[in-house]
Amino acid sequence: MSSTAPGTSLREKILQEAIDIVQKHGAESVTMRSLAERLGYSPATIYLYFQNKRELLHDIAIEGFDQLLAALEPCLSLSDPSDAIVEGAGRYVDFGLANPEIYRLMFQDTSVQAYTPDDIAHRSRLWNLWRDTHARGIAAGVLREGDPNAFVMVGWSLLHGFVLLALSGRNPSP
Repeated sequence: MSSTAPGTSLREKILQEAIDIVQKHGAESVTMRSLAERLGYSPATIYLYFQNKRELLHDIAIEGFDQLLAALEPCLSLSDPSDAIVEGAGRYVDFGLANPEIYRLMFQDTSVQAYTPDDIAHRSRLWNLWRDTHARGIAAGVLREGDPNAFVMVGWSLLHGFVLLALSGRNPSP
């Protein structure tokens, strides 16, 4: 059973325990019954806070996006856009490699309840940070002229592809 900080809601306690299971054993290992047993509650208690496993996995994925944003936000506001992009790219890769099961859940797991428009708007904060950093780089003349959204799409695709290759063990580079 995990310890919980004072003042943490029961919903947060359940979510954090489920995140721990996902990080250690993967999303497929989470069941409402095993989560309840691990916490010392009845399964009915878990269902008071999460309608089903899909909703729980969805909330874990959203928490993953929040953690990724928290990791990237400080560096993407560095005054030098080139430094910000390089530091942000490194932190993105570090996050994905340090949290492989959460990362897969965020981007690949089809058992996650579909992202709502509010979720997408929330996640767009990360996109907007990258875009604004690229726009600052273009304005400062340290990045070539172009559409900042296109730069973000290409850059994010490269980072995402690298993380997935590294996690699969199929990265062609040592």
